[in-house]
Amino acid sequence: MESRDANLNNRYLPVLKSMQEKLHRASRYVLADAYFAKNNFVTGLQELEFNPVSRFRDDAALYYPKLQKPTSEKGRPKLYDGKIDMDNPDTTGVQKINIDNGDLYTLAAYSKSLKQMVRLVIRYSKEGKKPKLFFSADPKMSGKDVIAYYRTRFQIGFCFRDAKSFTALM
Repeated sequence: MESRDANLNNRYLPVLKSMQEKLHRASRYVLADAYFAKNNFVTGLQELEFNPVSRFRDDAALYYPKLQKPTSEKGRPKLYDGKIDMDNPDTTGVQKINIDNGDLYTLAAYSKSLKQMVRLVIRYSKEGKKPKLFFSADPKMSGKDVIAYYRTRFQIGFCFRDAKSFTALM
């Protein structure tokens, strides 16, 4: 792949396109890890009519949505209000979801890397680790659904791991 100047993003999109019809019958959601939270992959999935659910890197640039109506002032209207500080978020327009081992906050946010609005879910663990940032490219999706879908990614991975160990594959 390196000799042809290709990467995983460019490799997986044609595979998904070739199986698009079959996959749409099963689900319209594609779960991916943080490596695939890039504009070209997410946009490619949306063109194939899939909804990506993934995780952002810890240093993702995310912004609060613009809540005020456009003014008649000269110049380009603001796209967003301010950058989200993950250590100290503004909780006025955020919905809180309580879970067993931490707190979740969900809101529609603008992603600078994806250049679009997303449904953002911020997970704060009780151990005080860095917050984890999950998202869906559909800003109307609920925060609980984003987490529920993303968790299935691990369940599928555990099934592969257990199957490999059961059949003695390394």
